[in-house]
Amino acid sequence: MGRTDVTGSITISRRPQPEFRIRARYHGRFEAQADVSIGSTEVVIAVDAGGLVSGRVVFPGGTPVPAGIHVLAWSMTDTRPAREFADDALHERDGLHAVTSSDGRFEIRGFDRAQTYNITAAGDGLMRKQPLRSIEPDATSVLIEIDVAYGAVVTLLDAQSHTPLRVPGSFWPFGAVKTRVDDATLTHFVPGGAESILAGVDTRWFEHRDSYSHHVTLCSSPSRREAVGPFTIHAELPGYEPVEAEFFAKPLSQGVHLVEVLVTPSATQWGQLRVVSVGTLAGGPVATRTRLPAGFVVLRDERGGTLRYALSDLGTGLWTFEPIPVGQYQATLLLHGGLTRVPSGEVLSISIGSEPATLVFPVEQLGAVEVLVRDRDGAAYSSALTLDVERPSGATHSVGFESAPYLVQGLTPGEYSIRVLSPFLSRSAADGGTGQVVIRGGEVSVLEFSAP
Repeated sequence: MGRTDVTGSITISRRPQPEFRIRARYHGRFEAQADVSIGSTEVVIAVDAGGLVSGRVVFPGGTPVPAGIHVLAWSMTDTRPAREFADDALHERDGLHAVTSSDGRFEIRGFDRAQTYNITAAGDGLMRKQPLRSIEPDATSVLIEIDVAYGAVVTLLDAQSHTPLRVPGSFWPFGAVKTRVDDATLTHFVPGGAESILAGVDTRWFEHRDSYSHHVTLCSSPSRREAVGPFTIHAELPGYEPVEAEFFAKPLSQGVHLVEVLVTPSATQWGQLRVVSVGTLAGGPVATRTRLPAGFVVLRDERGGTLRYALSDLGTGLWTFEPIPVGQYQATLLLHGGLTRVPSGEVLSISIGSEPATLVFPVEQLGAVEVLVRDRDGAAYSSALTLDVERPSGATHSVGFESAPYLVQGLTPGEYSIRVLSPFLSRSAADGGTGQVVIRGGEVSVLEFSAP
């Protein structure tokens, strides 16, 4: 086995047998083969290299970007996260990838003519917010606009010890940490996409983008600046005084700008909370791979502050959260964005002190639904999937799965409407189907979708 050179040639110095067969593969998808007979010294194998997409990468206004900017494409039906394709491109693994020439031009070959594609560009501190979509194979005039990207990572530290904050890793930071900027000309990016990786952002920051201790800001500006901002970060975290601070984002070509903000502790004592579910959860301890936590323990303190601690897996039955500031709290268990509230219609009082405190929630009266998706041939679909789960009251929550099983546990008995959202499904699978299901306490209902 070997690879061809830039001219498409390869030399086999030793014949494995007097007669043998050579198989050529391009981009892992396009193949051709030829038989080699005795006395042959040259063999030509014609491989259909698929569709060709070409175009230019430019700044807003049409100025070409410099050479070496990455251009990446992937099928709109592919279920892998886009960041994985970007990682393949940077490590020169197979994929639809090219770099720009000095006039910003690019050319990528190997497109399946039965598919449509996403295409994006980034590199050397340049990014676009999101990919161009629905690009057809053999498109020859694709124009991709990108701009200078700016970034900053704000790290919150304990003001007394200058160490990481004493907040459990399960603490959910949405609403507790916010940033704002009074500059309408900035375009804001979501960290962790393909563009972030191609632009040179260290992947370790993606793990902290939703963290209470690290906040990642990425944006672009139509004008070139030494820095953009000021941004204001406001944080209200358990056991600490509210803090507000300003920071600037700097060009990514210089590396991610690191900022430290000190937060003053308000708690003098810390305790531990144990949460126990009583009864058998319908569906059992199944390890489902969801994109967001299945539920939260919500604590409301005496000042009206709300603390949310994530439950990553409902099948565990026992969760421990520490450290939590000592005090009196009202507690509720919310599942699936509030579709289910335990206990129903009430809250529990809990005192967290020097000894571990325990909360007990009954789950035996809750039900579950398993969604099965099959293609036209009856084969089971098992990749990324998102479900919209709606109660008769109109409350809706989206549950995103990385892979099967698509099991939604901990639902209050009643009738539900479930819709399959399928932006990443193949065209042969279910697309936007809706079904009705009755949830019964202690049971798993099954709802099946088949492609039309």
